[in-house]
Amino acid sequence: TGVSRYIPNVFSPNQDNINDVFEIVAFPINEIELTYFVIFDRFGNMVYENRSWPIKWDGRDKKGEFYNPAVFTYLLTYLCNHKEVIESGNITL
Repeated sequence: TGVSRYIPNVFSPNQDNINDVFEIVAFPINEIELTYFVIFDRFGNMVYENRSWPIKWDGRDKKGEFYNPAVFTYLLTYLCNHKEVIESGNITL
């Protein structure tokens, strides 16, 4: 069976219940062995990290405040067929 994942590149956490959370989805679920996921702001500060599913970020900092609209960078590391895969990209909030 094929394994794939969907990584959105924009979301709007404005509490309108539409596209409020950044979430990576793997198909079929749990077939991709996540090893690490991290998001950085434009200054290189870590704003979110996770080592297991689910990967969901609501656009808030550690104090619970929403970040201002900006571009963030992510790094995703997982195992696929026993090989390490590293992906990176941008998320627009």
